[in-house]
Amino acid sequence: MNRILRGENAMQKVSDKEPVATHGPSSVIGDITAPNGETWNYTGNLDYERIPHDAYTEYKLKHFSYTIYNARGEKVGTVSDDIHYAEDEVRAVGCDFTPIITRNFFNTDDKYEVCIGLSFNTKEVGMNRYKSLIYSIGGEKDGENDKIIRTMDSFVGDVVEGPASADGRDNFFLTFSKDENGTPEDPESFWSMLQSYSVNVVTYGRALNDTDGPRPLLTKNIPLLNLPGNQDTTPFLFSMVHEGQVYIILQMLKEPLWMPYDSPMDEYEQRADNTLVVNFYKADENAITLDYTTPIAVNKSDDSAVYVTYYSVGDMRYRGDVLFGKYGESAHKAALFVTAEDYYTLADKGLKSYYVYDSTGKRLKTLAESTEFTQPLSDIKDAEPQQLFVTAPNDQYNLSFVNLLSATEAFNMSNVVEVEDNNFLNVLVNLDRTPVGDSYQYAIECSSPLELDNDRTLSQIVWLDKDGKFDHMEYADLGTDVQYAQLYIESNALEVGKVMTDQRAYIALIKRGIAGSKLDEELLVTNAITNPDWQVGEQALLLGPGEYGVLSGIVPDLYSEVHTLSVYYLSGKNTGEKKLTQVVYALPFLSSGIDMPATDSKTDGTSAKVYNMDGTLAGIGMDTNSLPAGVYIIVNGREARKVIIK
Repeated sequence: MNRILRGENAMQKVSDKEPVATHGPSSVIGDITAPNGETWNYTGNLDYERIPHDAYTEYKLKHFSYTIYNARGEKVGTVSDDIHYAEDEVRAVGCDFTPIITRNFFNTDDKYEVCIGLSFNTKEVGMNRYKSLIYSIGGEKDGENDKIIRTMDSFVGDVVEGPASADGRDNFFLTFSKDENGTPEDPESFWSMLQSYSVNVVTYGRALNDTDGPRPLLTKNIPLLNLPGNQDTTPFLFSMVHEGQVYIILQMLKEPLWMPYDSPMDEYEQRADNTLVVNFYKADENAITLDYTTPIAVNKSDDSAVYVTYYSVGDMRYRGDVLFGKYGESAHKAALFVTAEDYYTLADKGLKSYYVYDSTGKRLKTLAESTEFTQPLSDIKDAEPQQLFVTAPNDQYNLSFVNLLSATEAFNMSNVVEVEDNNFLNVLVNLDRTPVGDSYQYAIECSSPLELDNDRTLSQIVWLDKDGKFDHMEYADLGTDVQYAQLYIESNALEVGKVMTDQRAYIALIKRGIAGSKLDEELLVTNAITNPDWQVGEQALLLGPGEYGVLSGIVPDLYSEVHTLSVYYLSGKNTGEKKLTQVVYALPFLSSGIDMPATDSKTDGTSAKVYNMDGTLAGIGMDTNSLPAGVYIIVNGREARKVIIK
């Protein structure tokens, strides 16, 4: 086999696909939601003061600097400042770029606004302080630093951009939230103390003048005991735009989840006959007003092994759990996907069930019950949105594909697929559906690769038609010395021509063992092949560790106007000076256009040009008997084919 397919010298492999942009090295790199729905990028560097102590070294954050780039990779501007410590603040333990860019919100000029969230330890043990600092890109300076235009005493919890205001200005609504310790009604009561803990939520509209700043339009105080779902990761407030109307959706339990108890050592008992109150507020430039309320009955499961049953909206598809105008609702009333999670103490796990409720709180349909896992499938034009639900009755996995607008099951299957007569393959829950012709198909990665006699490893992908019937197999040629690999399975990335011109491609992250040394992370982009016995994959891109460090992750962007593949590298992992670098490649990669069988025979190519698989010329007019072992492309006139030399 040739050296590239074997993975040898992958560290020195240089892609012939030049990146279109490189950001970093930086302490942090991330994406930003910008006005008009664009996706921007930022890089940030955090500077620390090194303070030696007898037994340890303390690092105290002193300065930050963030650079913002627009969707075309052009620099928009930079925001930097020193950390300003209050007298009782010991250290800043968090400095986070809030991933949203606003304009016309915190003041009335047209400069872009950024929000930096800071978390501080204070001298009082267990008491932390949180604040958001607002800056204008290209705004006023305070010496060499940017001037803070406003300070908020909490973090951003939700953002929505409504239609432009009458004066043409951007129309954002930002919700800030923070935990509060209130004053117990009875200082001697443990239960009263618990009831005094709450989260304070304020939704602001844009500033109408520079003096007053953003205007509080909705303020709510939610006791922590009344939070929805598992009272930890469940969203209690989210927003959306429907037919030009901004909605703020806030949910909480009518009564505390638990019956009163007097000590943290007491047994918790779920309150019976509770209600999940889902409030829909309409927001406009001047006010946020309650539109209507959907009450959802909350009761614990009858199963004696269940400790508590959590109810919530937004735990399946987040904003997608709200369906205006569906299931018989009017255009401005919403049906809801409601999650009911049964938590089993002895098994220490939860099983989730999913139901459809109308706007009056009546349960209409069951989507799935007692699920171990769920995932949304990509939307397909003219097809219902679809959700995958995984259950494991009697420890046998079942995959159910459910149409969400009719609450009907498209099909179900086990995690074992019959691909040929008496030939069965186990599959992973790494799957999606993608358009094929005027229909669509499902691609599912198999749990075990195909290992060939020549040491090649190929990922196996089962393709099913829209009814769940086996259609065909495809393979991704990973080369040799592969210890582990995972494919990026996503609808757009699976479409022909999206990642490689004129053909389907697979993106793979690989752990490869090279000559008995440690495993290296590699990224491979290769075309799909259908017959591994006589086809060899074409490498559109192969990247391993290099000048920017080791591979850290990938983010394909196939939804923006310009399609890209971002590759992230991490350096300094063991030095305490970790840095990230983002390298951006334009998609699709150019395919060679040669998709010919590979043969195992020696070939007389005395009048042909012989190319290595990386496209470099190996020789002209040479007998392939003289070639080292490897895979080559032989071009003779207008004919071309792949040849394996052993």
